[in-house]
Amino acid sequence: MCNLGRRRGGQWYGHPNVGWNLRLTDVQAALLLPWLDRLDDEIARREAFCVALERELDRLPEAAGARPVTVVPHAPGTTRDSRHMLMLRVDACVDREFLLAAMAAEGVPLDAGYPPLGTLDALTREGARAEPCPAAEAAAWSVVWVRQPMLMDDPARAADVAEALAKVLAA
Repeated sequence: MCNLGRRRGGQWYGHPNVGWNLRLTDVQAALLLPWLDRLDDEIARREAFCVALERELDRLPEAAGARPVTVVPHAPGTTRDSRHMLMLRVDACVDREFLLAAMAAEGVPLDAGYPPLGTLDALTREGARAEPCPAAEAAAWSVVWVRQPMLMDDPARAADVAEALAKVLAA
Protein backbone atom coordinates (compact mmCIF):
# COMPACT_ATOMS: atom_id res chain seq x y z
CA MET A 1 0.00 0.00 0.00
CA CYS A 2 3.03 2.25 0.16
CA ASN A 3 6.41 2.42 -1.48
CA LEU A 4 9.30 3.29 0.75
CA GLY A 5 11.63 3.72 -2.18
CA ARG A 6 12.39 0.01 -2.37
CA ARG A 7 12.91 -1.92 -5.60
CA ARG A 8 10.97 -5.15 -6.16
CA GLY A 9 13.33 -8.01 -5.35
CA GLY A 10 15.91 -5.59 -3.92
CA GLN A 11 17.35 -5.42 -0.43
CA TRP A 12 14.85 -4.78 2.35
CA TYR A 13 16.64 -1.63 3.48
CA GLY A 14 17.99 -0.71 0.07
CA HIS A 15 16.21 2.44 -1.08
CA PRO A 16 17.29 3.34 -4.62
CA ASN A 17 14.43 5.84 -4.86
CA VAL A 18 12.81 8.38 -2.59
CA GLY A 19 9.51 6.96 -1.30
CA TRP A 20 6.89 7.58 1.35
CA ASN A 21 6.24 5.88 4.67
CA LEU A 22 2.50 6.41 4.97
CA ARG A 23 0.73 5.39 8.16
CA LEU A 24 -2.31 3.17 8.62
CA THR A 25 -5.67 4.09 7.17
CA ASP A 26 -8.81 3.76 9.30
CA VAL A 27 -9.75 0.57 7.42
CA GLN A 28 -6.33 -0.99 8.03
CA ALA A 29 -6.52 -0.05 11.72
CA ALA A 30 -9.97 -1.64 12.00
CA LEU A 31 -8.67 -4.86 10.47
CA LEU A 32 -5.70 -4.97 12.84
CA LEU A 33 -7.55 -4.01 16.03
CA PRO A 34 -8.48 -7.61 17.01
CA TRP A 35 -4.76 -8.53 16.91
CA LEU A 36 -4.00 -6.19 19.82
CA ASP A 37 -5.22 -8.88 22.23
CA ARG A 38 -2.10 -10.88 21.31
CA LEU A 39 0.38 -8.02 21.59
CA ASP A 40 1.50 -8.49 25.21
CA ASP A 41 2.08 -12.22 24.68
CA GLU A 42 4.02 -11.63 21.48
CA ILE A 43 6.22 -8.97 23.08
CA ALA A 44 6.91 -11.32 26.00
CA ARG A 45 7.78 -14.12 23.58
CA ARG A 46 10.23 -11.93 21.64
CA GLU A 47 11.77 -10.64 24.87
CA ALA A 48 12.30 -14.20 26.14
CA PHE A 49 14.19 -15.09 22.94
CA CYS A 50 16.30 -11.92 23.22
CA VAL A 51 17.21 -12.61 26.84
CA ALA A 52 18.14 -16.21 25.97
CA LEU A 53 20.25 -15.09 23.00
CA GLU A 54 22.07 -12.48 25.07
CA ARG A 55 22.86 -15.16 27.67
CA GLU A 56 24.18 -17.45 24.91
CA LEU A 57 26.28 -14.65 23.36
CA ASP A 58 27.91 -14.03 26.74
CA ARG A 59 29.27 -17.58 26.50
CA LEU A 60 31.07 -16.99 23.20
CA PRO A 61 34.84 -16.84 23.53
CA GLU A 62 36.43 -13.42 23.48
CA ALA A 63 38.61 -12.35 20.55
CA ALA A 64 41.37 -9.80 21.13
CA GLY A 65 40.03 -9.16 24.62
CA ALA A 66 36.47 -8.32 23.53
CA ARG A 67 33.23 -10.14 22.84
CA PRO A 68 32.93 -10.43 19.04
CA VAL A 69 29.14 -10.00 19.04
CA THR A 70 27.03 -8.32 21.73
CA VAL A 71 23.44 -7.14 22.08
CA VAL A 72 23.04 -3.39 21.61
CA PRO A 73 21.66 -2.20 24.97
CA HIS A 74 18.36 -0.38 25.37
CA ALA A 75 18.47 3.39 25.21
CA PRO A 76 18.34 5.03 28.66
CA GLY A 77 14.76 5.50 29.78
CA THR A 78 13.37 2.57 27.78
CA THR A 79 10.52 1.06 29.78
CA ARG A 80 9.37 -1.52 27.24
CA ASP A 81 10.70 -2.69 23.90
CA SER A 82 8.34 -4.16 21.32
CA ARG A 83 11.33 -6.06 19.91
CA HIS A 84 10.43 -5.96 16.23
CA MET A 85 14.14 -6.78 15.80
CA LEU A 86 17.24 -7.28 17.91
CA MET A 87 20.36 -5.30 17.09
CA LEU A 88 23.71 -7.01 17.56
CA ARG A 89 26.95 -5.05 17.62
CA VAL A 90 29.78 -6.71 15.73
CA ASP A 91 33.29 -5.99 16.99
CA ALA A 92 35.70 -4.32 14.58
CA CYS A 93 37.79 -7.52 14.40
CA VAL A 94 34.87 -9.29 12.68
CA ASP A 95 34.27 -8.96 8.93
CA ARG A 96 30.59 -7.95 8.97
CA GLU A 97 29.90 -8.85 5.33
CA PHE A 98 31.45 -12.30 5.80
CA LEU A 99 29.40 -12.74 8.99
CA LEU A 100 26.15 -11.89 7.18
CA ALA A 101 26.87 -14.28 4.29
CA ALA A 102 28.15 -17.10 6.50
CA MET A 103 25.22 -16.84 8.92
CA ALA A 104 22.79 -17.03 6.00
CA ALA A 105 24.63 -20.15 4.80
CA GLU A 106 24.17 -21.60 8.30
CA GLY A 107 20.41 -21.02 8.03
CA VAL A 108 20.41 -17.97 10.31
CA PRO A 109 19.75 -14.97 8.07
CA LEU A 110 20.72 -11.69 9.68
CA ASP A 111 19.94 -8.28 8.26
CA ALA A 112 22.53 -5.61 7.46
CA GLY A 113 20.15 -2.96 8.79
CA TYR A 114 19.98 0.65 7.74
CA PRO A 115 22.89 2.10 5.81
CA PRO A 116 24.03 5.57 6.89
CA LEU A 117 21.54 8.11 5.53
CA GLY A 118 24.22 10.11 3.73
CA THR A 119 25.16 7.08 1.65
CA LEU A 120 21.75 6.56 0.05
CA ASP A 121 21.95 7.20 -3.69
CA ALA A 122 18.27 8.15 -3.69
CA LEU A 123 19.12 11.23 -1.62
CA THR A 124 22.52 12.19 -2.96
CA ARG A 125 21.34 11.77 -6.55
CA GLU A 126 18.58 14.29 -5.82
CA GLY A 127 21.14 16.77 -4.54
CA ALA A 128 20.72 16.29 -0.79
CA ARG A 129 23.76 17.51 1.10
CA ALA A 130 25.32 14.74 3.16
CA GLU A 131 27.49 15.98 5.99
CA PRO A 132 30.08 13.65 7.50
CA CYS A 133 28.64 11.73 10.46
CA PRO A 134 31.47 9.42 11.52
CA ALA A 135 29.79 8.16 14.70
CA ALA A 136 26.52 7.35 12.91
CA GLU A 137 28.42 5.70 10.06
CA ALA A 138 30.52 3.61 12.44
CA ALA A 139 27.37 2.54 14.28
CA ALA A 140 25.58 1.60 11.05
CA TRP A 141 28.49 -0.48 9.75
CA SER A 142 28.96 -2.32 13.06
CA VAL A 143 25.40 -3.55 13.61
CA VAL A 144 23.43 -6.51 12.28
CA TRP A 145 19.80 -7.29 12.98
CA VAL A 146 17.96 -10.40 14.06
CA ARG A 147 14.52 -10.06 12.50
CA GLN A 148 11.21 -10.52 14.28
CA PRO A 149 10.25 -13.96 12.88
CA MET A 150 13.36 -15.43 14.50
CA LEU A 151 12.55 -13.63 17.76
CA MET A 152 9.18 -15.38 17.81
CA ASP A 153 10.89 -18.78 18.00
CA ASP A 154 11.25 -20.88 21.13
CA PRO A 155 13.90 -19.27 23.39
CA ALA A 156 15.72 -22.62 23.47
CA ARG A 157 16.55 -22.04 19.79
CA ALA A 158 18.69 -19.05 20.78
CA ALA A 159 21.41 -21.61 21.45
CA ASP A 160 21.27 -22.59 17.76
CA VAL A 161 21.89 -18.97 16.75
CA ALA A 162 24.83 -18.70 19.14
CA GLU A 163 26.21 -22.04 17.91
CA ALA A 164 26.06 -20.81 14.30
CA LEU A 165 27.78 -17.58 15.35
CA ALA A 166 30.51 -19.51 17.14
CA LYS A 167 31.09 -21.63 14.04
CA VAL A 168 31.21 -18.59 11.73
CA LEU A 169 33.47 -16.60 14.07
CA ALA A 170 35.89 -19.55 14.31
CA ALA A 171 36.20 -19.74 10.49
